[in-house]
Amino acid sequence: MKTVKFFLMLVLVCFSKEIQAQSISVKNLQVNFMHNPVGLDDKPSFSWEIAASQQNVIQTYYQIRVYDSNEIIWDSGNIKSSESNNIAYSGKPLKASTSYSWQVEISTNISGKVKSTEKALFETGLLNSGWGAAQWIMYDNADAVFEMGKQTGKTVMFRSEFNLDKTIKSAKIYTTSLGIHDLFINGKRIGHQTKNKEVLYDELKPGWTDIVHRVFYLTYDVTNFLTKGQNAIGAYVGSGWASGGIAHDRYKNPFLGYKAKLIVEYTDGSTKTIVTNTRDWKSSTNGVIRMADIYNGEDYDARYTTNWTKPHFKDTDWHSVIENNYFQGEIIAHLGIPVRVREDLKTVAKEVVIYDGLKADNTYFGAINSVKNYTNTASFILKKGQTAVLDFGQNLVGWTPINIKGQKDTKIRIRYAEMLNDSGKKDRGNDGAKGSLYLKNLRKARASINYIMNGNPGGESYKPSMTWFGFRYAEITADSDIEIKEIYAEVISSVEKESSSILTNNEDVNKLFRNTLWGQRGNFISVPMDCPQRNERMGWAADTQVFAKTALYNSNVVSFYQKWMGDVRNGQEKDGAFPTIAPQTWGAVGKGEAAWADAGIIVPWTVYTMSGNKTILEENYAAMSSYMNFLASQSDENYLYNGGGVKYGDWLAYQETDKRYISVCYYAYDAILMASMAKALDKTADVEKYNQLFQNIKAEFNKRYVIEKGTLNQDTQTAYLYALKLNLFNSKEETQIAISKLLKLLENNNYKLSTGFLGTAILNQTLSEVGESDMAYNLLLQRDNPSWLYSIDQGATTIWERWNSYTIKDGFGDAKMNSFNHYSYGAVVEWMYAYMAGIKSEDAGFRNVIIEPQLDFRKILPNEQKHITEVKTQYASINGLIKSHWKIMGENVEYKISIPANTSAKFIVPIAMSGFSKVGNGIKSVSKNADKTIVELGSGEYSFNLKIAN
Repeated sequence: MKTVKFFLMLVLVCFSKEIQAQSISVKNLQVNFMHNPVGLDDKPSFSWEIAASQQNVIQTYYQIRVYDSNEIIWDSGNIKSSESNNIAYSGKPLKASTSYSWQVEISTNISGKVKSTEKALFETGLLNSGWGAAQWIMYDNADAVFEMGKQTGKTVMFRSEFNLDKTIKSAKIYTTSLGIHDLFINGKRIGHQTKNKEVLYDELKPGWTDIVHRVFYLTYDVTNFLTKGQNAIGAYVGSGWASGGIAHDRYKNPFLGYKAKLIVEYTDGSTKTIVTNTRDWKSSTNGVIRMADIYNGEDYDARYTTNWTKPHFKDTDWHSVIENNYFQGEIIAHLGIPVRVREDLKTVAKEVVIYDGLKADNTYFGAINSVKNYTNTASFILKKGQTAVLDFGQNLVGWTPINIKGQKDTKIRIRYAEMLNDSGKKDRGNDGAKGSLYLKNLRKARASINYIMNGNPGGESYKPSMTWFGFRYAEITADSDIEIKEIYAEVISSVEKESSSILTNNEDVNKLFRNTLWGQRGNFISVPMDCPQRNERMGWAADTQVFAKTALYNSNVVSFYQKWMGDVRNGQEKDGAFPTIAPQTWGAVGKGEAAWADAGIIVPWTVYTMSGNKTILEENYAAMSSYMNFLASQSDENYLYNGGGVKYGDWLAYQETDKRYISVCYYAYDAILMASMAKALDKTADVEKYNQLFQNIKAEFNKRYVIEKGTLNQDTQTAYLYALKLNLFNSKEETQIAISKLLKLLENNNYKLSTGFLGTAILNQTLSEVGESDMAYNLLLQRDNPSWLYSIDQGATTIWERWNSYTIKDGFGDAKMNSFNHYSYGAVVEWMYAYMAGIKSEDAGFRNVIIEPQLDFRKILPNEQKHITEVKTQYASINGLIKSHWKIMGENVEYKISIPANTSAKFIVPIAMSGFSKVGNGIKSVSKNADKTIVELGSGEYSFNLKIAN
């Protein structure tokens, strides 16, 4: 009988485990923090999420298998571990140009084995197999228009034909350029074919790198683009990243170059390789794209349309090619997500205004003479002499694909702008008639399309491929009547669709969050740029570092930053100084400048803490150590610890803080982070070294800047913020005095900030860290200049470079530096995630989550502000969605929390709140300290209804 009972219990346990396993799944499989990446030269690492409806689910074992076709080339074995992120491949050497599949099987504390079911792949690039006989080719520059030093705006077509005499099994092409290029085979544009048989295109190939050191190549499966028999390949190359205006002569205007390798495998196992060379390729400058430049736009003459990318094209009038010997760097596989169209953000014009000339009024420029108005339309008729102004309702980055019908030789111009002139008044900064495009802030960027029609009776379609625009408005003119059959705005970005979100009961705060998302989308174009519209668009390092954590909360940009840090290393000087911008272009911007160069320390640390990715620390540790040596060399006869250069300081601050003070603070910050990174990498000696360095900087800081207890000789908001953030005061008493002084500075400024790029980036975060979240809410909800909501009241749909880039009262700011899409001030969104919603990590990578929302319990509301009473936030962490939702209802607060499987959390609230249930139902423990209640939770979903004490 006992045997029967034991057998029955065993069956029930196994059955229970099976039921539990059915409700657990493995999803979101990633390699190197990307989904199914193609063309990897780096060693792969594997990550996955666990989905479970139960609470307290922890992975206990994992087993990864990697397959080459049906052959297992790596079996990790059944590893006892809860790790599910960044597991390094350690199997047989991977073959070049090979597609591998992989699967992970896990066990959890409540289930048996669970296998991943989603299709998970990665494909290696050329690895060490090299480019074989492939050459860099260039146009045979007998033509004087292609003299060295005159490449900006130029374009070249390269083509070759080849015969495939057997049945094709597979084909891969590896493609790169000096400049921007587009690629075609047999008349079709090349991209990645999706499972829905659609094509996903990479834009602005091969992406921006410092071509003194490296260029990227991209990999495409072109099996379905080829056919048995005669085939043709064509590449269109423009000056773009290498020789365009954006390069600012950094690379000495190299001739436009192209390089490719196509490997075709036949069904009989044999292969054929086609490469760029001086024998089989030809070139021409006589194509449809007459001019292309990132700053200036494109000139496109559709009358030159030919079938040059198809087989049997007569290219007898084309030039030969010669070898391009300019590039001496490294060609490596593309890192991160390429620039792509965001299909989810396609936008039609909210309003189209047709005007015919101008009408005089009592202003300098007058006003447009509007004759027609349409709403929410993609099509309309435009007569000769008329002008159409399209308002897409959102400042965005991309272009406007257009389908048009009209007479041959018709000339069309499309211009782009972020704003319209609000009046014809010159003293308000307008540069044209009321209702026309405001263009002055573009500076020297022409930012326009000139298109000449070929007169196709069925209409013709166009969108640019070698430039982009930052705009809300587009203006169209034509010298003959045209029918615009369709036009819309297409958004491009290196940021994939976001899964994180913030929603509150305050629509203006929601708008601020959305504006920040749009700023990130529009400025993450191959590199984290400062602005997307004028003749700048640089990877300014301070903008990057102050916004990095916000960006990582918003979206998965781990590989994007990993790529950018390569640009930073490429720009590092021999003395260790990191560049001010990366890729390095403008030489006049300096090197080793405080807060800018320090991005080389801050960004790797930020990426690591948000993702748990140690690789970025390992890749950059030597460069970071070299930079720390550079900082150590900056001492003078008075002080040992000066930090970096003092060119910029707290950029655009309303109240200036001494720039040397800023550099000393950033040196201290670097020391703190280097000690932490050394600890993460088990570099014990360096931990001690950098901890001691921080103590030395702190001691000298106090002699240099502290004039009495808790009082600085820099009486600015930014000065106190950095001293508090970095714990630079010698005692709790001094710290408390400093907090009081900071609060007094804010109160005396009518609860307005006076900080610049650097101070604003840490303002609310530091206030909440020192227990002053009430003041953080005062600043968040401030509406006067300067404040986050002030620009929203002036009509902002993105984050602006200046708080008052435009004001309803006074008009436009100084056009020399007045971007209406500049994400840096959006760093407050970090505070919204980490403090307002309370989502933070106790370790690197959010395995141990902290949910500690800072509720709006203000007793005094300045300037007729209203309380934030509800915040609903989700953060797409590397382990899955973390959700924090709180709502104040009278004397009660309702909390709803979701913690992803394979993680745990501490839910922390003020001790005055009551109503917690006992341990159980996912609650591991409830404890209290002097001012907080700490509830330890396993994974799962939880609801708490707590009472606020009087």
